[in-house]
Amino acid sequence: MTAIFRATVLALGVTSMVYSINASAAPAYSTDVARAMQAGDYGEARSLLRERAEDGDPEAQLNLGVLLAAGRGAAPNLQEAARWYREAAEQGNAAAQNNLGQAYLQGQGVGMQPDTAARWFRAAAQQGDAGAQYNLGTLYAQGRGVTRDMAQAVDWWRKAAEQGVIAAQYNMGAASADGVGTKQSDAAAVYWFASAAQAGNTRARQALDDLLPGLPTKQVAASNARVRGEGNTSAEVITTVDAPQRLPVLGHTRDGWTMIYLADRGRLGWIADSLLSEQASAR
Repeated sequence: MTAIFRATVLALGVTSMVYSINASAAPAYSTDVARAMQAGDYGEARSLLRERAEDGDPEAQLNLGVLLAAGRGAAPNLQEAARWYREAAEQGNAAAQNNLGQAYLQGQGVGMQPDTAARWFRAAAQQGDAGAQYNLGTLYAQGRGVTRDMAQAVDWWRKAAEQGVIAAQYNMGAASADGVGTKQSDAAAVYWFASAAQAGNTRARQALDDLLPGLPTKQVAASNARVRGEGNTSAEVITTVDAPQRLPVLGHTRDGWTMIYLADRGRLGWIADSLLSEQASAR
């Protein structure tokens, strides 16, 4: 494959701030906040959050920052939003660290400082925040705030992709297809592109068409062979396949199951090894 990844790099961007309240993280006051939000009384929601935020509650500080940045019920106040993100971030709140990183990257309420953005993304990413992992990988790919390093970019994208970040899954597919920052592998590219395509990414679905001819196949050795969503007999049956037919295999095996790609459905599946012939062959 060629050019897939170069085009991807040009289209990269950090994940946007999510303007939503985490109502489950602070049960002592979240019910009242949620009620005010549902009623459209954002002033009351801000008041409730501010009281808790000023008492040092990091979740309230994060959520107050979210409301202020979004401009719910008032004009956006990015400076104050960034201040509350910082208060929460300095207490170790990963979501606030990610939002503060985005504020520094985009110059929203603070000066545009990519190196400071990278520092906050890293703090959140190391705590397992998927959005921050994707964002840090993106900075490594672009060389913004850090030295450009595609191996580091792929490492962080992989972590985010494994948590279901669609953009990271697409980027992993592109990196695997071109062998940028990781070993070139059409099978790995199909895996990641298919993961993104199943979540609705149309660019990933288009990329799959170019990759499929290069995958090895295995012969279905049984009639009405069941293909499942996971590699076990209790998983959902996606479809059945009649023999004789060859299916693209991705090299992923687990406890007597092999991962395949169902081109007609645009998704991944698992089939028991006992239903396949032993030998894989190139197309």
